[in-house]
Amino acid sequence: MKKITMSGGIGWDVMAYVIKEELNSAKGDDIEVDLSSSGGSVFEGVDIYHAFNDYKRQYPGSQMILNIKGIAASMGSLISSNNVFDIVTVEDTSSYMIHNPLMAVYGDYQEMEKGANFLKRLANMFVPIYAKRSKKDEKEIKKMMDAESWLFGKEIVDAGFADELIKTESNIDRNSAVAVAELNFKAISKKVRELEIKDSDYQKVAAVFETEKPEPKKEPEKQSTEPAPSGKNNQEDDIVKDITELKDKHPEIHAEAIEAGKTQEKERVKSLLEMKKRKDFEGIQAISDRIDEGIEKGETMQSVELGLFALLRKDSIKAEMDSKEIGDIDGGAGEPTVSGEKSNDPTAKKAQW
Repeated sequence: MKKITMSGGIGWDVMAYVIKEELNSAKGDDIEVDLSSSGGSVFEGVDIYHAFNDYKRQYPGSQMILNIKGIAASMGSLISSNNVFDIVTVEDTSSYMIHNPLMAVYGDYQEMEKGANFLKRLANMFVPIYAKRSKKDEKEIKKMMDAESWLFGKEIVDAGFADELIKTESNIDRNSAVAVAELNFKAISKKVRELEIKDSDYQKVAAVFETEKPEPKKEPEKQSTEPAPSGKNNQEDDIVKDITELKDKHPEIHAEAIEAGKTQEKERVKSLLEMKKRKDFEGIQAISDRIDEGIEKGETMQSVELGLFALLRKDSIKAEMDSKEIGDIDGGAGEPTVSGEKSNDPTAKKAQW
């Protein structure tokens, strides 16, 4: 069994690329995750959520267990509610919280509307995840998210967000545990305000959850009772085993597939070239080279963005980016954000969950 530990802020202490490396090294083994997180970046968290889904799809026979230790709040609670986990356990001293996603936006009414619409869509994506894990009605989950609901120990199991309660030797009471958890959540929320987001982040999150939508149910096809010419059903004869056989048996479908692949590749290259032309990337050779590498290797937009995310954390790249700053726009620092707090960074758009 592969053991993975996720402890701390998502986007700082817990990174998607590390979790993906851990999962890649598991190679189909059963997975056990120890989680203790007050939340963090919704964009990093969505990558992690999706990584566990990818693993289960690739290895459907693997058992996946998640243990809540200490706290699962905000994005941490969403990850723990992922239904790829066959069993979720929680310690009797742990705290758990669900709420609506939060985001601070600076800009005109168009930016505010875009931010508000994104948050509504995000919340609507999260509601069924919590509902499926807990087997609660979606309306009840929405009310819990609106109220920012905190649960403790056995309450988490009773509410359906965990399957088993793990007894500990601690005598900590509910009020003390939740108070500490709330302080940790406020601390991580403060750090999240320092994260800048890009327009592409909106699309990335939406695209990830679009892939999680279940396929519509199809009515079963009626099997013919008429015997095949050979005296038995010739269904197996229609199975296509490879692309060469597809071309021979169904040349029109083969041609359509080839054209669709060409169109998809053109769109991929086009999107990456447009990213390369961004003004804030102009003249930064490392970024340009990373995008070119992604184009050449056939990487997805998401994969290239992950590589750029790592680059942008380097001090040398940060210095180049800072040198391209033009200055404050009209309005100045300290303007109110969507959350009602004042921001000291007039160009920042920050998100948390």
